Amino acid sequence: MKAIKIIICFSGGKDSQACLIKAVKDYGAENVEAVFCDTGWEHPITYEHIKYVTDNLGVKLTILKNNKVNGFEDLCIKMKCFPIASRRACTSVLKIKPMIDYILTLDNSCLIIQGIRAKESKARSEMPVECSYFKEYFDEGVSSGQYRKRDVKKWCEKHDASVIRPIFNWTAQEVIDYILENKQDVNPLYK
Repeated sequence: MKAIKIIICFSGGKDSQACLIKAVKDYGAENVEAVFCDTGWEHPITYEHIKYVTDNLGVKLTILKNNKVNGFEDLCIKMKCFPIASRRACTSVLKIKPMIDYILTLDNSCLIIQGIRAKESKARSEMPVECSYFKEYFDEGVSSGQYRKRDVKKWCEKHDASVIRPIFNWTAQEVIDYILENKQDVNPLYK
């Protein structure tokens, strides 16, 4: 039986950085993989920061892109608008779909660690601290809009993709303090 794969969704922001540090401390750098979904629209400092953090921690960095769209700018052109709260296609197309594609290539179960905090928004405060990454694929009454549904269900027959959100109840200040206590800098864009 293969060991479970530990994936940290790493954006280069403070919350995902705190989760990555915590995962390295909890599981060991050799057992952790930082996965960055590249929208092609990040600030150059963020790209540098991602490399700095993963190099400093000694973890593998995997960069995912949606091969059907040439980044955020191309997506906006195809959609004929910028994303708005009610039409967040950039998250779906540039982050969620590449992550699903990646998970489906794995031949073992995975633990996905997300840097989501309840105090970020009302919607996030209602999210569970732990769940299945593919929960909605098995919920009664949800019948449409599920990307690669058949492939996901087949993959789930043999594997599991669990999600945990270890900093869910932390404040923004606790996140920053944790990063600094662990001898790292936060993304310079926060300054």
